[in-house]
Amino acid sequence: MKIERGIPLPEDTAQRKGNHATILRRMLVGDSILVLHPSTMNRVAVMCAYLKEKEGKRFTRRKQPDGAVRVWRTD
Repeated sequence: MKIERGIPLPEDTAQRKGNHATILRRMLVGDSILVLHPSTMNRVAVMCAYLKEKEGKRFTRRKQPDGAVRVWRTD
C-alpha cells in the first residue's frame, strides 16, 4: 500500500438516490407519509436529518394507534 496525493474525492451520492429521499424532497409543508415498518422508519429518519442539515427542510413524526409512524413536512 502506498500514499497517493492529489486524487479528488468523488461526491457522496449514496443517500441522495434512494426512493425515500425522492419522496421526502417532493413533500410540501403540511404533506405527510405513513411509514408501516420500523426498518423503513430508520431509513426515513436518517434522510430527514440529512435534509434538515443540507437543505433546511424540517420534518416531525408521530406514532399512530396502529403502530405505524406518520411523518409530516413542517418547514
